[in-house]
Amino acid sequence: MGILSKLLKNAGAEKAVNSFLKSLASSSASSPAQPAPSAPQSPAVSHEAPVRAAHGLSWGEDMPAAENQYSYSGSYVDYFLMILREDFPGYRAEHQPTRPGNGTLFRLFDANGLALVMEVLSETSESKKTRTECRARGIPYVRFYHNHHGWWNVRSYVRDRIANALAGR
Repeated sequence: MGILSKLLKNAGAEKAVNSFLKSLASSSASSPAQPAPSAPQSPAVSHEAPVRAAHGLSWGEDMPAAENQYSYSGSYVDYFLMILREDFPGYRAEHQPTRPGNGTLFRLFDANGLALVMEVLSETSESKKTRTECRARGIPYVRFYHNHHGWWNVRSYVRDRIANALAGR
């Protein structure tokens, strides 16, 4: 009889299985766990230290203590605009909604013109048109998802991805 079968026969089987899976995940910290593809929920802010085993700074089951999209007091659009304005002051940011309910398209401009295109889309979006157009025109492009369960869009993660895309120009 396997270990999982033994665990399921004991009282508190669900708790034991969850504990076993967490310990398994923490023993393989070199390969980040993929978030479960379920509908996101706006979690309550936790004051406990974030769980870091098998999770990255910007993804995982537990909300990180670092500033993120869900701990921010405004909408996801307000959150990304705040990062663009505060962390990239040398750029002018513009935004517009994509298809209704799908997301928002952000553009950063500098003295030379369009410097970066950023999409913040729904996890169900399969749109590749903007990314393909940017690649063809040599314009840096970055994408985030505003509603993917377990993906927190921590400010430092968002800032670093944008900075890396801009550095590749």
